[in-house]
Amino acid sequence: MRLIDAEYLLYGMGMFSEKENGTEFMKGVDAVAKMIDDAPTIAQSGWIPCSERLPVNESKDVWEEYEVTVCESHYPTCSYDLCDAPYSKEIVTTALFDDEQKIWHICRSKEAINALLKEEDYPLNGDTVLAWKPMSEPYQEEA
Repeated sequence: MRLIDAEYLLYGMGMFSEKENGTEFMKGVDAVAKMIDDAPTIAQSGWIPCSERLPVNESKDVWEEYEVTVCESHYPTCSYDLCDAPYSKEIVTTALFDDEQKIWHICRSKEAINALLKEEDYPLNGDTVLAWKPMSEPYQEEA
């Protein structure tokens, strides 16, 4: 499969069709433009924002592993923390998801996170799962 920039292709077809006057040619250009518009859009990254939807585990196991983008944040909460500068960074790691209880378990930090939190309810200190995708296939040497 090959990904294309449909907007660029449609723009180019429009520029090309202005130079041609044939009715049959224009019907063909319109037909191809409709095919491009109707084609499904393929997300390159495969990441699914948690705000759009959460995973549904396909196995009978309660916990299933996913790749996740996590926002790790820390903000001072008391005077002892003032020497630490606040920070927020995004990292990619793995997490287990329980689709019955809607809980993420971040593997690297061993932290359990409520998957139903809205963005305005994210904690100031801790991890938040922003997006997820199914686990990638492991590397295999070519035979």
